[in-house]
Amino acid sequence: MRWILMLFLGLSGLCLWCSNLTSNAEITQEMVSADKILKNLQKGEAIYLTNAVISGDLDLTQLPGQLVNLDYYVTVIDAQITFVNCEFKGKVLAYRKGDKTQHATRFTKGLSFIECTFRKEFNFKGSVVDGLASFPGTYFEEAVHFETATFRHDANFSKSIYMRDLYFQECRFAQAAQFMNANIGGIANFQGCTFGGDAQFGVAEFHAYADFSRVSFQEGVFLDYTKFHDRAVFSNVLFKGRMDLKGGLFEKDASFKGSLFYGKTRFFQSTFDAALDLSGTTFMTGQPDMNELNLKDQKNLDLNDARVNQFQPLELTF
Repeated sequence: MRWILMLFLGLSGLCLWCSNLTSNAEITQEMVSADKILKNLQKGEAIYLTNAVISGDLDLTQLPGQLVNLDYYVTVIDAQITFVNCEFKGKVLAYRKGDKTQHATRFTKGLSFIECTFRKEFNFKGSVVDGLASFPGTYFEEAVHFETATFRHDANFSKSIYMRDLYFQECRFAQAAQFMNANIGGIANFQGCTFGGDAQFGVAEFHAYADFSRVSFQEGVFLDYTKFHDRAVFSNVLFKGRMDLKGGLFEKDASFKGSLFYGKTRFFQSTFDAALDLSGTTFMTGQPDMNELNLKDQKNLDLNDARVNQFQPLELTF
C-alpha cells in the first residue's frame, strides 16, 4: 500500500509540474507557422490563438477557391477566426491578383484580430465578412487594403493604429462601423463608402490627407473631437442621419462642397485653421448648429450656393 501511495504522490507532483509548465508557456509568446494555420482552416477548424508570433505569410487565397465570375475566385472560410495579442511577421493576405486571375475571400463566421501587430502588408481587398469584424487596438506597420470589402455585421476598428496609407474605397458597412480613437499616419481613403449603420470616428486622428468624398452615411456619423492635421475632403457626401462634429480640429483646408445634409447637423465648437468650403451644400432640416465655431480667417469661408431647405441661402454670423 505504501508504494501505491508514493506512486500516487509522485504522479500528482508530475502533473502539477506539467500544469505549471503549461501555464508559464501560455504567458510567453508561442511561435506558430502560417502554414499550420492554413492547414487547420482547410480542415474547417476554428482558429483561436493568443500571445502568438505568426511566422511566414498567411495567404488565405492559397486555400481552395470557387470560380464565381470569369477569372474571379472566392475562397470561403466557414470557421471562426480569432487572434488576440498576436504578432504577424509576414504578409496577411485575403486578396491576390495574378496575371489572369483574381482571388478574394469570404468569411462566413466572425473575424477578430484583437490588439494584434502586423509587420508587413495587410490586404483584404474585396473580402466579405458575414459575422462580426473586430480589429480593436490593432497596429499596422505597412499599408492596409480593404477596398470594395463588405462588412455585413458590426465592424470595430477602434483604437487601431495605421503607420501608412489606409484604403477603404467603395466599402460597404451594413451595420455600425467603429473607428473611435483610431490613429491614421498615412493617407486615409474612404471614397465612395456606404455606411448602413452609425459611423463613429470620434477622437480619431488623421495625420495626412483624408478623403471621404462621395460617401453615403445612411445613419448618424460622429466626428466629435476628431483631429485632421492635413486636408480633409467630405465633398458630395450624403448625410441621411445626424452629423455631429463637436470640437473638431481642421488644421488645413476642409471641404464639404456639394454635400447634402438630411439630419441634425452640428459644427459646434469646431476649429478651422484654413479654408472651409461649404459651397453647394444643402441642409434639409434647417440651419446647422455653428455656435462657437472658430474660423481663423472668415475670408476663407465659401458659402457660394449653400442653402437651407433648398431655397433659403445659408448665412453664418460670427
